Amino acid sequence: MAHPDPWMRRRAFVRMVSNVLSLHSGQNINKFWICYELDCRSGRYIDKWISFAIERKVENLILDLTEEQEIDVDPEMYTFPCFFFSDEKALSSIKYLRIAGCILHLPPYFNNLKSLVELSLTYVMVTENELNKLLSSCLLLERFSVGNVPKLVNLKVSGPSLRLRYLEVSHCRSLDNIEIWAANLVSFIYRGRKVNFSLNCVPQLEDAVIDIYDSTFDYVANICDHLAFNAPQLKSLGLRIVPLEVYES
Repeated sequence: MAHPDPWMRRRAFVRMVSNVLSLHSGQNINKFWICYELDCRSGRYIDKWISFAIERKVENLILDLTEEQEIDVDPEMYTFPCFFFSDEKALSSIKYLRIAGCILHLPPYFNNLKSLVELSLTYVMVTENELNKLLSSCLLLERFSVGNVPKLVNLKVSGPSLRLRYLEVSHCRSLDNIEIWAANLVSFIYRGRKVNFSLNCVPQLEDAVIDIYDSTFDYVANICDHLAFNAPQLKSLGLRIVPLEVYES
């Protein structure tokens, strides 16, 4: 019988996952994916699940605890465990990490995710300083997506040894500035409000998509000029603009 109460359904889900993991006897896991609307009330169980995956040298870790609704600071949001960023097994094995619907804090002793190739953060409460620190510490990162991060005001993606080839930024409502120094960047996607772009070192950029919902055509013309000067290899440019007068009507 289905549980009519959302909290009862969550408890049933937690029990099911915990029971399944208790029966697992393998030594390695390639992919561990939890996708269910949970919060801090299930925190100790989620911590155990993540520890379980780390112990088995998981390469692809996906933790999606949201139904993709607009979020603010929620004291009941689950806090992604700091031990993840200090566990040598996690630092050396994780190649793909997707976090959604969580609070994210980096420990002061965080070094780097040595093997991380792809990172996705959606509906995550994280400060811009912690996010910039995380990005600068992932030396092998090739793909980065960030969306609906309400505290993000300034995004800086830079580094002399940065391998980043794909960058997507979407619907970060407080974002004002995007600064990119990424010599290997090939694809860039931006969706959201008008921001200040500074693409100073993107010599390999081939594909760009700019989707602005509160802008003017003069602003778009400036973006095109900026890309023409700084992205000599650009082959494809997609623009979608909703003028201010239409957006506000």
